[in-house]
Amino acid sequence: MIRSKPIVSPLGTFKFPALSEPDTSKFSIEKCGEGIYKTDVLFTEGDAGWDELQLKLRAVYDDGADATRKDPDKKKRKLYPQIHPWIKTETDKEGEETGKMLITVKLPATTRAGASCKPILVDAARNNLSADSTPIWGGTRGKVSFYASFYNMPIGSGVSLRLIGAQIIELVSSSSNMSADSAGFDVEEGYEAPVAAPVAASVVEDEYEDDTSPF
Repeated sequence: MIRSKPIVSPLGTFKFPALSEPDTSKFSIEKCGEGIYKTDVLFTEGDAGWDELQLKLRAVYDDGADATRKDPDKKKRKLYPQIHPWIKTETDKEGEETGKMLITVKLPATTRAGASCKPILVDAARNNLSADSTPIWGGTRGKVSFYASFYNMPIGSGVSLRLIGAQIIELVSSSSNMSADSAGFDVEEGYEAPVAAPVAASVVEDEYEDDTSPF
């Protein structure tokens, strides 16, 4: 298998992230019984590091295709068509292109042997984040680390991106930043929720000092 060293993406915007806990939609469960950690990462042409990332991913494919053509076993030299792009163009609900490009990184929550897997989550200073207390929503800005692997099979050839972890630069942990005022609500008589004591974010305070950190 042709697999890259860990690649760190440029700063991008997370779309449909399932990083704090795995996605357990029907599609993900069919792939892995415990679900899949994943996110799309959106970029715009001209973003710092975007061209370099494209070149790295193209190199993984080209190296894999070259190795396939030179396989000592002639029966394994067939290179199947490249059908599934590893870099996609984002489209809106109407199917119109938005002008943004995206990659999708994934990590099954368990291996085939049954071992549990979780992505590394760190903040801008490389401090570990608690997945339980740090919900990561769409719109969060950050970087992802992943392995890029060449594959070649009857369904096609391409490059898969296996998630290692995510570095959160600008956290969005709610689907809306609007207040009751900006949403247009007035004070009414009726149910009032009990006032809860403020809870501090549970973030691991030890700095992530491992020199092998992908970030």
